[in-house]
Amino acid sequence: MDATLSLLNLAGAIALLLWGVHMVQSGVQPAFGPDLRRFLAKTLDNRIRVAAAGLDSASPLAAAQTEPVKQKLADNTAVAVERGVFGLPAFFVGKEMFWGKERLGQVEEAVAAKAAP
Repeated sequence: MDATLSLLNLAGAIALLLWGVHMVQSGVQPAFGPDLRRFLAKTLDNRIRVAAAGLDSASPLAAAQTEPVKQKLADNTAVAVERGVFGLPAFFVGKEMFWGKERLGQVEEAVAAKAAP
């Protein structure tokens, strides 16, 4: 039973990750891809500018391949699946989930309501 549940959790996490990648490829890249490519080409290709900004263009890519980062992604994905996340972006205020960028107004209202005395 534990093995079956683990496999279901793993399958759910993989499906969520694949769906998130699909969303980035189908939504973010077409919407922001050309502008993002131009911006990155201007800033990251100029190593002097990158160094002056205190950045190293290779470090984020190298860091993404380390075990701690991969484990954090797996842990965050597992928590998301446990909390019932089925798509991105998903926002939580307490235990209440808001899905989709069009819900940001509701997220703001929920945060304000929780902060109110």
